[in-house]
Amino acid sequence: MNKRQKIIIVKLAVVVAVTVLAAIVLMNLKAAGLRRGAMRAMTSLSAEIMKYKKNNISLPPEEYLDRLMRDMRIQGLLGNFHYRALWITADSNDKEILAYTETDYHSMFDKRDCLVIRLDGAVEWMDKGEFYSLLESQQGPIEKQTIKLGE
Repeated sequence: MNKRQKIIIVKLAVVVAVTVLAAIVLMNLKAAGLRRGAMRAMTSLSAEIMKYKKNNISLPPEEYLDRLMRDMRIQGLLGNFHYRALWITADSNDKEILAYTETDYHSMFDKRDCLVIRLDGAVEWMDKGEFYSLLESQQGPIEKQTIKLGE
């Protein structure tokens, strides 16, 4: 292989490496933007739930949230949203999971895929394993059976 061919191969390798690196960066930037959007949407939804709870001394019905999410145009950001108000009792603590969604906004830098609203209004990202463990510990037998029947 002559010197000219080696230079062409090196330049091609540099172009390929830069292109791959740029693609990885762009995919992670997109995921980060979607994650921020989902967090903003869930935080806004949490604020509305807490406002309703304060004014009505109860959690809003699921239909109210469905309408609110349509009006706020946030359904697409929250994916398969689950609301657990039906299963919240008077003895539930403030750290109980009130609502959650699993996202597929994967990033190399952040593996937490579940976005949760707690009963106290706090919104947080959780790792899937931690989330499922916590959710299972908070679910009663009737809720578990109802979810199984719905699958």
